[in-house]
Amino acid sequence: MLIALLSTLIVLCAVLLISFLLERRKCLRMQQRLFRESRKLERTSHIAGAILKNVHAFILLIDNDFKVLKTNYYQKTGTRKGTEEKRVGDLLQCRNALAAEGGCGTHSFCGSCPIRTAIRQAFEQRRNFTDLEATLSIVTSDNTTVECDAVISGSYFLLNEEENMVITVHDVTRRKQAEKELRLAKEKAEKADISKSAFLANMSHEIRTPLNAITGFAEVLGSATTEEEKAQYQEIIKMNADLLMQLVNDILDMSKIEAGTLEFVQTTVDCQSVTFRFTTTFSNESR
Repeated sequence: MLIALLSTLIVLCAVLLISFLLERRKCLRMQQRLFRESRKLERTSHIAGAILKNVHAFILLIDNDFKVLKTNYYQKTGTRKGTEEKRVGDLLQCRNALAAEGGCGTHSFCGSCPIRTAIRQAFEQRRNFTDLEATLSIVTSDNTTVECDAVISGSYFLLNEEENMVITVHDVTRRKQAEKELRLAKEKAEKADISKSAFLANMSHEIRTPLNAITGFAEVLGSATTEEEKAQYQEIIKMNADLLMQLVNDILDMSKIEAGTLEFVQTTVDCQSVTFRFTTTFSNESR
């Protein structure tokens, strides 16, 4: 009887020991698995943090009440995060949100805000939206208002059965300004090209006038009978040669005008001499 009881106790002890060892082994495996998952989660969190820090955009995780749950805004702007909850407009320093007593969503203009409308419709329809272009009136740290061009996208998803959305805000103000400057430069270049073409077309006529005078008076010079008449014709030829040189210089000045290096010189003008040159130059054409 005693031997049977001891045998039973030994068997029970063996079963308990085996159960303990199996449970311990199971716990060790569970701990190892939890450790691996923890390391994996830590690496994922580190990667996500690096992305949020280095991406050239503001990223906001919000709920369906527009409250910001997580964002890289403070890292990107170097500002400190307060303890109070902020909605999208409050965080981005929207002029209307800051002017309203209740913050984002309570201003009279919030109902017509394209960003708020796009986010609300995305929550209602449980969908995403991309590349919404909008202009934000932002209040800066020195209490001045600036206009910023932005491209906003939103990705809807459920997290723990709660509606959430990741909002991406790209500041494209510099790009828009560069596009505007390029457009103005293109228009300026096109106008300059038209002006140059008109100038050169006019110059083709202006060049012929002194050339005709030079060739015409050169022919007349051969038939001159007096020295006084020859001297007069030579003076007319020289005057038209100077005029032709001036026209050539005007053409060369076009390049200076385009480069912005043309210098104006103020000098005294003899109106009587200019009138005489003008009438003398065209007198040959009337002959």
